[in-house]
Amino acid sequence: MYCGSSTLSKPKVSIIGVGPGSSDWVSPASLTAIEQSDWIIGWELDFKPLGKLPDGKRIIFQTCADYKQIIEKTALEAFSAHASIAILKTGDPLIAPAGLEDLKRIFNKFDMRIIPGISTIQLTAAKVPVSLSDCQIFTYHPLPHDGGRDLRLKRKRMVFALERGFNLLVLTGVRQSPKQTASFLIHAGIDNRTPCLVCQNPGQLQETITRCSLEKLTNLNFDWQSVLVVINGKSPFKASACNP
Repeated sequence: MYCGSSTLSKPKVSIIGVGPGSSDWVSPASLTAIEQSDWIIGWELDFKPLGKLPDGKRIIFQTCADYKQIIEKTALEAFSAHASIAILKTGDPLIAPAGLEDLKRIFNKFDMRIIPGISTIQLTAAKVPVSLSDCQIFTYHPLPHDGGRDLRLKRKRMVFALERGFNLLVLTGVRQSPKQTASFLIHAGIDNRTPCLVCQNPGQLQETITRCSLEKLTNLNFDWQSVLVVINGKSPFKASACNP
């Protein structure tokens, strides 16, 4: 636990969305928050949108081996030093909020703020285009020691959402590629002719758009940085816009 006498004396921590990967999508608010911080934490990929490492800052990289321990250790050190921290998150930290509850717990005695960013989910929805209010959003992040429970739960929710007329916006991951999602949905009884769109590397120079059916999607491979849209025939959105 951390101790602090008042809100005014608390060190600050900012959880900052830095967009999908290109400097074009990093907001002025995010850049200002980074500039005002003493220490900056993130995965190597989180620093990519900045173009270069910020000058005059303590830079702390997270890795698969110690990503949680690094956060906890840094929180203790920053509190003692009364240093302000920026935690970088690719996209928007509230769209794919993996670890957000842990961050709130670890920094519960800090003055925390969240700076939203542009998400690949938003960019992909704009490519279709389809309203986010007509969609259900699904994100996949491997959870240690859960035995695949999170993956199974979200797969059930995808079917539930389609049955109730929603489109799907699926932020894919290493455990759930677009082709795996398509195969699961077909086996769950979803029409294999259902139109889809896959945006690979959204918002980056190597961005590509693929429009096809669920059936065709089962035979296609994409980079893990992809977003899948599955268009529901019951949706008010015109499914023909996703057809090749």
